[in-house]
Amino acid sequence: MDDVARYKWNHDLPIADAERETALLDRATAEAVALGLPEAYARRVLAAQIDASRALQTELITAWRQQQQPAFEAVPDLFSAQRPAIDAATQRLIEQLNASLCALTRDEGRSEMETPPASFEGHRTAWAIATAALWPVPDDACRR
Repeated sequence: MDDVARYKWNHDLPIADAERETALLDRATAEAVALGLPEAYARRVLAAQIDASRALQTELITAWRQQQQPAFEAVPDLFSAQRPAIDAATQRLIEQLNASLCALTRDEGRSEMETPPASFEGHRTAWAIATAALWPVPDDACRR
């Protein structure tokens, strides 16, 4: 998301894109449901990823405004490079969520998820938003 924020900074684009976010959420939720994830749960987790991304971008751009950051060099194109990568990462998230859903119903890994990895250390708010949506898992999620 750092490069997404850099691209938006360089091109003076808004952080939020409600139309794109809604389309992404609808498409990704449908893909998750097709794999067998409960719809409301999938939508909640995927919406949290969008919210976390927006929070991270807001945090970065706010800091850059205060620092009067000049345009960044060599930022990957949002449309041809970054969005396809985001779509692929979303697909991997859905697949991994589907594969680990039963473990999540037992709260396995929950305490480990509270501490962000080193790559997110400076972005605890985004991490908390993204991971908090994983629980609670619907009671019947493993009976599929």
